[in-house]
Amino acid sequence: MKRLEPHIYMIYGRYCRKQADIYSFMKKVAKADTKYKDDVENVLLSSVEINGDNQQLMNNASEFIENYENGIVPDYSLRYTSTDIGKSCIMNGITEFDVFKNERQMDEDISQYFKNTHIIDNPSDLIDCISRFFIRYLPDSEENLKRLLNKEARNFYAMLFDWRMNNKSYSEMIGLFVGYWRSCYRKNNQAVIYVGRWGDTTIKGSVQKHYVKLAEQTPVSIINLAIVRIKEEQDFIDNVLMKYVEVLHDMELLNNSFYARIKYGTDDESIICLIKNGLSLSSAVLLYKKYQQFLTIDVENSTVVFSDELISEMEKENENQIMIFEVQSCM
Repeated sequence: MKRLEPHIYMIYGRYCRKQADIYSFMKKVAKADTKYKDDVENVLLSSVEINGDNQQLMNNASEFIENYENGIVPDYSLRYTSTDIGKSCIMNGITEFDVFKNERQMDEDISQYFKNTHIIDNPSDLIDCISRFFIRYLPDSEENLKRLLNKEARNFYAMLFDWRMNNKSYSEMIGLFVGYWRSCYRKNNQAVIYVGRWGDTTIKGSVQKHYVKLAEQTPVSIINLAIVRIKEEQDFIDNVLMKYVEVLHDMELLNNSFYARIKYGTDDESIICLIKNGLSLSSAVLLYKKYQQFLTIDVENSTVVFSDELISEMEKENENQIMIFEVQSCM
């Protein structure tokens, strides 16, 4: 259990508020006999009373759970999905809009797309289809996702997906981010860019100050914004946009090689097998290209057997210690 108890350090320095009373704070939070009472709001917990205020939240949660796995909710009498795309949305955790209400229209749109258009094999078409099939159903509260109704935002995320497919390094992405913003400024010296919680400006159609004016930023602040935005955008793609990519893949709208490169950064099945077994892309590529003789890769069953000699060989080659530790954790 000691391994689950982190060491916590309170650093009282020049960046703390002058009024901060560090000693009183420590006495308060470290007091072992203090009794806490949680304000439980999760409608799926038995301790929560279901009433008129949270009944709809309970219904929504029940619908999602029952449609994810039929038979889980006792005495279920609410809605079931009736289309493949509706089921796929539920299975991929899409809760930003009412799937049940809009699934038939989405199904019609998908069928029409099949008749008139080719399979998606590039980032621009991918982002356009996410916007076309899903974004229009979002409520106004989903402002972050609704940005994809804007052509410039779609171009931006198509660019990010392209970087993802081509495995751009962190330093490369910083340079590309700054270059992209500079090109926006050259086109329009009044341009504003989306920076999320670091913003100080609103634009038409938004209520949150999630934007900044490029003309008011220094070169240093532009680089700093690029650094923090890369992490935010990567999380947004992984946790939000990829759900919609998975639905389009389930609907057989994506080229298989393109889908693999979007999801894993490669379409090599052996490297993908290594990634599925817990390795990062960079470590998987290193092992496959340089240490393949120490691996037994079974793509069909998604298993990997590592030779006992692998770690000593990597140490002999003076490989990065973080990569060595990562490989050890997967063996």
